Amino acid sequence: MFRRLFPFLVSILTLCATASVAAVGDHAWSNGYGTNGKTDVDGQGAFVSAGVFFSSASFGGPTLTALNPDGDIYLTRHSTSGVHLWSKQFTPDGGATVDAIAGDESGNIFLAGRLWTGEFGGSGTIDFGGGPLTGPNQLYLAGFDLAGNHLFSYLVGDGSWRDLAARAGVVSGTGYTYGSIDFGGGAHSSAGGADVFVGSVDTAGSHLWSGTFGDASDQGGMAVTVDSSGNTVVAATTLGDVDFGGGTLTPTTMGLCLAKLSSVGAHQWSQIFEGSFNGGFGFSATMDIDASTNNGRIAVTGELRDSASFGGGLLTSSGLADVFVAQYESTGSHRWSAIHGGTGADTGHGIAFDPSDNVFVGGVFRSSDCSFGGGVFSPSGGFSPDFFGALYDADGLHQWSNAYGWNGQWAISAHTDPQGNLCLAGGASAGIDFGGGGLASASLYHAEFEGIPPVVVAAGDLPRATVLMPASPNPFNPQTTLRFRVAVDGPVELMIHDAAGRRVSTLVSEPMAAGEHAVTWTGRDGQGRSVASGVYYSRLVTRDGTQVRSLVLVK
Repeated sequence: MFRRLFPFLVSILTLCATASVAAVGDHAWSNGYGTNGKTDVDGQGAFVSAGVFFSSASFGGPTLTALNPDGDIYLTRHSTSGVHLWSKQFTPDGGATVDAIAGDESGNIFLAGRLWTGEFGGSGTIDFGGGPLTGPNQLYLAGFDLAGNHLFSYLVGDGSWRDLAARAGVVSGTGYTYGSIDFGGGAHSSAGGADVFVGSVDTAGSHLWSGTFGDASDQGGMAVTVDSSGNTVVAATTLGDVDFGGGTLTPTTMGLCLAKLSSVGAHQWSQIFEGSFNGGFGFSATMDIDASTNNGRIAVTGELRDSASFGGGLLTSSGLADVFVAQYESTGSHRWSAIHGGTGADTGHGIAFDPSDNVFVGGVFRSSDCSFGGGVFSPSGGFSPDFFGALYDADGLHQWSNAYGWNGQWAISAHTDPQGNLCLAGGASAGIDFGGGGLASASLYHAEFEGIPPVVVAAGDLPRATVLMPASPNPFNPQTTLRFRVAVDGPVELMIHDAAGRRVSTLVSEPMAAGEHAVTWTGRDGQGRSVASGVYYSRLVTRDGTQVRSLVLVK
């Protein structure tokens, strides 16, 4: 018996000696800075931020001093570990805002905002390095390279920016306009009221396509993403008819529209969902959207205040508002949708796919009984909401969630990096603690947490090597998901063993096709009885050999 168990126990000891003790959601690092701003995590894993600062600001490098009483714009870049790389500042004559920021795979950075005359007077002029732009109450778009050098900058008309995205050589922005916008391909005007605008340019700022969408009622683009093929997907709200090129979409009261447009603006698909997606302030709503780099799947989050179907059945909020999360195939067909929250008002602000197609959601909650699929959280006190982060797998199953609070939170965005780390950014009062100690200065914060590392296949290995991935969540209670990849068709066994090497349960024992698979273990043995708290091991046996991972059940 011992001879048969010995190789298995050696593999367990070897794994335990070499595996990282980090678990999903563990704090990696966090920084706080004394001014507000917008943040994105680019395709290289760097944090890029921009905003308006008054007096002075430091982001880990030289202190910047504002030269304009209406504030200067800062632009800064930090490494994937939070180390300051560089900071720049731009001084307007009058006032300027930063409304959106996006970074791409090459490290380019794109800013969108508005110029105005300012409280202290001025012409509404700014120079980002390509010459002065003058246009009170005009929107600007600017691009910079990896080192912060100017790529392009110009004015695009009047309106309000809501979001910006960059990928695959395409930069797309959305918002709404009561007048007209021009990204370089000619002016597009509102049909009355506010209309959605969408504009796409290349990384040199050259016009690709643009347009406005709406009728005499109000419509607005709320969020935008670009997939790995350069297609643009926009999330928009509408109080009237809107046509993205595939036919008129008409809400009964208020609708959430999703539309996918090609790299040249051609309609691919569009659909509408009926519901209340804001706090009663017209067509404006808080939401975010992202596209997977692997397969073009789309995920969207925001706030649902009553009932809505996102394509998978009616969902109803349990309080004033719940966080909705919905995912779609690249063709627009529904994959899964869910709502999370409590009896108060809870909102999804940011969403991002990780490299393994898990979905990371960040937002704020006010409910004293708030759940995102795992534990129950309550706000830390005061009048402001607390932050949350939650991770779901490709099928919408909860993997991890946590809450972070102090008296005074007001903004959040969610990102992932190429290593699968989970990143939150936004604004908070000084003192907020993400697990690394209270941040003394946190009007702007960056925080990173352990995620699920992507499977890396070395050159010369099988294109889809067999691998048993880390269980998630881990530690767990009451259940955890075991994901594994099989290189070739053939027999597969997936078993659970206790710390003494005894088999507790057999989860899989059958031929399986090559590809990725997932199995849930509910902490029960082969007879369906609950097992005790402790260390267990998942053991995958295929034609390629045996792999073992540790699990911790906590009750």
